[in-house]
Amino acid sequence: MNRKPLSVVERLLVKLIIIQFICLVFSQCLLKQEELTGYLNKTIVYEGVSGQELINIVETLDQ
Repeated sequence: MNRKPLSVVERLLVKLIIIQFICLVFSQCLLKQEELTGYLNKTIVYEGVSGQELINIVETLDQ
């Protein structure tokens, strides 16, 4: 047991960073899939644009 406690912590941090990076890449690849985006990306719901209906716009400048 000649290891310094800091080196053990550093190894743990490096492993956590690698796992975090792998999860980030995996989630970004999932969000790139068009058929899965509606299920995974909730930004549309939070922005409030998911349930809007089209409204006829009156062109006032051309009249």
